[in-house]
Amino acid sequence: MKVSLRIILVLFVGLAVAGGCNKPDDNALIWQRADLEHEGYVISLGHHGEQLYADHKAEPAVMITRDGEPVADAMVFVTLLDSAGEKVLTQEQATVYKLPTDAEPAYYSPTSVMLPADATEVTLRYRITFPEAGEFSQDVVIPVVKH
Repeated sequence: MKVSLRIILVLFVGLAVAGGCNKPDDNALIWQRADLEHEGYVISLGHHGEQLYADHKAEPAVMITRDGEPVADAMVFVTLLDSAGEKVLTQEQATVYKLPTDAEPAYYSPTSVMLPADATEVTLRYRITFPEAGEFSQDVVIPVVKH
């Protein structure tokens, strides 16, 4: 009985892994728009991961520098919209400033946004308020992989 139970367990685990999403554990910062300029600031807009996957969480990211140094005092917000940029899928979220590490530069990011299961593209709306330079906003359409 123990042998049969082990075989069933191995088969079940194998089927669960094979039937699951083949999403890689890639967490690299990918900049969809890099080196955008706004009144002396340099802005990069993107997300973590080579690809975004439908029905998974995504982590948008914003990097801001001025005179080559990270900017920590901006207010950065992200909204998830449909591919046309018309329908709001998640309300605007404030981001958190993340200090640089050996692996990544300093950047802003919300906790995450959940991508719809039927999405093939989404729009990330990035809105930044600077202490001395007004507001900057840009929509970025990003492809989403269905699995």
